[in-house]
Amino acid sequence: YFGAAAAVGLNSAESREISVYPNPSSSKLYFRNCENASKELFDINGRSLLKTKDNELNIEHLNSGVYILRIIDVNGSVQHTKIIKSK
Repeated sequence: YFGAAAAVGLNSAESREISVYPNPSSSKLYFRNCENASKELFDINGRSLLKTKDNELNIEHLNSGVYILRIIDVNGSVQHTKIIKSK
């Protein structure tokens, strides 16, 4: 009994994991499982470039390179992800 309950809890936690795709991207990033979260994109020098609470972010106008995405969810949890902007 406890094994099945643990597995159900584990699966539901995994299903709420935040995902950012596609990465690398040449035009737009899409977000899953982070509704109403604050998303902010930084260049490699730490300058803030874009901010949104939407579930997509247009990066088409940015130069190719590496960026850092910060996601702050409604509970205040912070996640940083490396984003690669391709041509």
